[in-house]
Amino acid sequence: MKNGTPFWWERAGTELGFLALALSTADPRPAREQFDETFGWTPRDVHFDPKNRALFPPPGQPVMYPIAGTSLREEMIYAYEGSWVVVAQPDGSYEAARLD
Repeated sequence: MKNGTPFWWERAGTELGFLALALSTADPRPAREQFDETFGWTPRDVHFDPKNRALFPPPGQPVMYPIAGTSLREEMIYAYEGSWVVVAQPDGSYEAARLD
């Protein structure tokens, strides 16, 4: 995984596996690009509500709330059950992907 500064995630009693090692503050690239290098990043067409950090996955799946979160410079990154990750920008834009 990444060399450099270990990445800290605020989490609620769950293991993040390799996700926690995929980002580095020493890497100047945005989170999406760092995740792409490690896991591959394919944005999914889902809705994210930044007010309560809810992720609305494809039909038939329940609304999800983050199990962990962190920031990388200006970006906010949220991890969800089922390997879902959202990278949110300060302007309100976001991308979501399943990293499995």
